[in-house]
Amino acid sequence: MTDNQLIIDATSTVRAGHIHCRGRAEIGPGVNIRCEEMDVGRDVKIGFGDDDGFAGPHGVIILARRLSIGDNARIGRNVIIKGGAVTLGPDTRIAGDSVIEVKNRLRIAAGGVIHRHCAIGGRDIEMGRELRMLSFARIGGGSAHEVHSRLKVGHWCHMGMYSLINTARAVEIGHEVGLGTRTAIYTHGAYCSFLDGFPASYAPVSIGDRCYLPGAVVNPGVKIGRDCVIAVGSVVNRDIPDGSLAGGVPAKVIRRGCYPGLLTGEEKKERMLAFTDVMADLYSDACRVEKLSKSNGADLVLDRRCAISYCYPGAAPGDAEYPRLILVGHGIDDVREPEKEGLTVIDLDRRTLRGVADPVSQRYLNQLRRYGVRFPYSPAHGMYQKWDDYHDR
Repeated sequence: MTDNQLIIDATSTVRAGHIHCRGRAEIGPGVNIRCEEMDVGRDVKIGFGDDDGFAGPHGVIILARRLSIGDNARIGRNVIIKGGAVTLGPDTRIAGDSVIEVKNRLRIAAGGVIHRHCAIGGRDIEMGRELRMLSFARIGGGSAHEVHSRLKVGHWCHMGMYSLINTARAVEIGHEVGLGTRTAIYTHGAYCSFLDGFPASYAPVSIGDRCYLPGAVVNPGVKIGRDCVIAVGSVVNRDIPDGSLAGGVPAKVIRRGCYPGLLTGEEKKERMLAFTDVMADLYSDACRVEKLSKSNGADLVLDRRCAISYCYPGAAPGDAEYPRLILVGHGIDDVREPEKEGLTVIDLDRRTLRGVADPVSQRYLNQLRRYGVRFPYSPAHGMYQKWDDYHDR
């Protein structure tokens, strides 16, 4: 077998006018792919189960005009994909029992994960990096394939279980938006005859960067600004300005301009010190935590082999002891060339990473992500590389 080879199971069918395979890729049993053009990256697997390649009884159907799949992508069993131009970025995952039907164009950027029993339908859909669709989440619904349908979503979108984005009209969602369990975004509301006086509403919806809707309903025509939090159980039927906390039925602004909060240097320091305690507990399942010190910053030494140190240089104007650097690695003396010291340098202020990408730093960054601190970087050849398609809004 050569590096540039598409391995197709004897029970599968791949029909394409042109096939370009950039490296070894595998097509499992019972897969039916038909397209005009097909571009497949390295180490792609289609039609295999989640457990060591175990294949369930159902196959995969992919019918597309153009199909492009990035390196290390995975498509599970019993998946149906239909559409025009379908692009799945590197490291994407589509779990079993999911259905995707997009008329014109679907683009899911690198690192997107679609869990089991999800559905995506529409006309033109673009999803940013690190998408997370949990089980039974859905994009589409009534009129999703008509000419007005469009969905554009930024990086780090989270869709909880049973969440819905209806795309009868255009929906635009910014970066770092969390749609919690059963959150529903509607762009149409009509059923009984509008000629008998019943309501009929079709209108686009937009949600700005860094918003959190843990369990809300958003009605057609609503615009939610940047940096907003919408309380659980709310029904949003009017615009919400930037930086607001809103809630209720119908939702009302409870506090304006409260996000992002302007914490003092001491408040930020205390939060990071508390976060050190959290990490001490988390790392204790993998190695023995030998020291947790809160003097001169915070140092967490794990097994004498690696250390996490928080540095408070006090360099930010008017914000003394601001936690600018976190070092993760095997020594903390010199940060000028962290890769030579086996270090990762994390700048909380600028959201930058330098140095080594290893299990210690990956686990640390993953926990920061759970606290809402995200970095536009991915591991590449043991180092952190900034996303080339990331642009601050």
